[in-house]
Amino acid sequence: MQLEDKLSKHEQEVDVKFHFMDDKVQDSLIAGVSTQNVKVEDAEKIKKVVQLEIDKKSAVENDTERRKRNIVIYRVPEKRWKRYQIAK
Repeated sequence: MQLEDKLSKHEQEVDVKFHFMDDKVQDSLIAGVSTQNVKVEDAEKIKKVVQLEIDKKSAVENDTERRKRNIVIYRVPEKRWKRYQIAK
């Protein structure tokens, strides 16, 4: 009888441990899924921020390129122009 009692007691202890471990595994799986969702959301936020920075940088580059192509025309008064032509 003692041997059967010990065996049943160990089976109960093992069952309790298995249930405990099963709960831990389920919790970790649920946490893993939520972590994956958080990682995906973080990745999308990062993509948006990067896209905004790229847009800003391209706007600045376009502006500087337009400024480089900008032609400045100076207005020369006629009197000075005539003096210049006479001096030649």
